[in-house]
Amino acid sequence: MLKIGLTGGIGSGKTSVSDIFSELGVPVIDTDLVARQLTARDGAALPEIRSAWGELVMRPDGELDRDALRRRIFAAPEERRRLEAILHPLIRRQVVAELASLNAPYVVVVIPLLVETGNYRELLDRVLVVDCQESLQLERVRARS
Repeated sequence: MLKIGLTGGIGSGKTSVSDIFSELGVPVIDTDLVARQLTARDGAALPEIRSAWGELVMRPDGELDRDALRRRIFAAPEERRRLEAILHPLIRRQVVAELASLNAPYVVVVIPLLVETGNYRELLDRVLVVDCQESLQLERVRARS
């Protein structure tokens, strides 16, 4: 199975490209979606996140307060690295498990931080980079945030 890593900057169009592959019947593993599952209610990452930051990043209903966590990790690089140390091994484990379960000629693995983490090089056969003008990226990010 040919494993293609899909990456690109924020707002570059990774989701649009991965959606096209998916519509064509290509299996797509999206690490952002895996991360959301891991941090959803009862997700595998929640106990360690709660242990690291306490109730400061939890909502009363037991859900992760994503805005509170986002403010913390963007305010301090060491906090971001702390979160990445929790999430990245769990995400990688899930990607490896999903790859092992597939029987397809090829698969697309969406990894926004592919270059930054370097954690997937030996799993992938090719890398596809999605890019666009910076002004378009900013426009897209503003529109969704």
